[in-house]
Amino acid sequence: MLQSSTGDTNPFRYSGEYLDLETKTYYLRARNYNPTTGRFLSEDPHWNVRNMIFGDNLQKINERVPDARDPLGLNTYTLVPDIHAIRQSSNLYVYCGNNPIMFFDASGRNYTRTASWAGTMWWLCAVDGPFPVGDIAYGAGIAVCAIADTVLLIGVDNIAMYISEGSNVVRQTANNISNWISGSGGSSSPGGPNNWQYNVTSKINQNSSLVKEADRLNGRVQREADNLVQSFLSGNTNPGLGTKHLTGDIFYLRGSNGARVFYRIADGTMEILGKSSKANEQKVIDLVLRTFQ
Repeated sequence: MLQSSTGDTNPFRYSGEYLDLETKTYYLRARNYNPTTGRFLSEDPHWNVRNMIFGDNLQKINERVPDARDPLGLNTYTLVPDIHAIRQSSNLYVYCGNNPIMFFDASGRNYTRTASWAGTMWWLCAVDGPFPVGDIAYGAGIAVCAIADTVLLIGVDNIAMYISEGSNVVRQTANNISNWISGSGGSSSPGGPNNWQYNVTSKINQNSSLVKEADRLNGRVQREADNLVQSFLSGNTNPGLGTKHLTGDIFYLRGSNGARVFYRIADGTMEILGKSSKANEQKVIDLVLRTFQ
């Protein structure tokens, strides 16, 4: 709605956003929108050359360790294009990808589907017969749109990882409860704790090269490594992609984003022996074996 009726000075119009009655533009926090032209007055500040093709959450496939053909590790994975990012960044001035019926932009930076449904389909609540069909349809629409927005935001691969980790936690918890009831103790998984009460310590500083390799982890991989350890400490002995046996009493945790955490259990303590990404995994394995085997 652009034009106001005579005497109507209410500035809150389409989707409850503020319309400047003097400039006839909507204020959407990051920038202003002109409803006459259907365009923003400035470019979308969210998109740039770093995320307009592959999005904010990079999805990697065909990951491998560096080899003789690629000793510098420059081609150790392939990035998957993000259709959602390409669609939004293809025109930095349009509102909601030219689809204001299905989408809603509350910030001027990124549009979603949930708020649009909630703001435009409220009339379903009035469509009621013997049963609250309209209310059910309205609520179901919000739920479906929220799920779709979450998938686009987080990424299908990450959601699959969360589901996998969640199922691992549930399974491990059930096993521990069963073992506790039967009196056989806690987890019997290789390299896992016998109970949930144990300490963790780092042995990485015993080799300066291991320290250097651990420092190479970027923020995303480092966070995943920390989450793997935390999940392990919580009783899930197979977090992420699962725990692998390296040699002897040494195992390592693996994450879908490339994080690797090498450890062993000694006297009820989880000793962190090394950390790596997918790119320098083999180098860290060699260092761990050389230092702790």
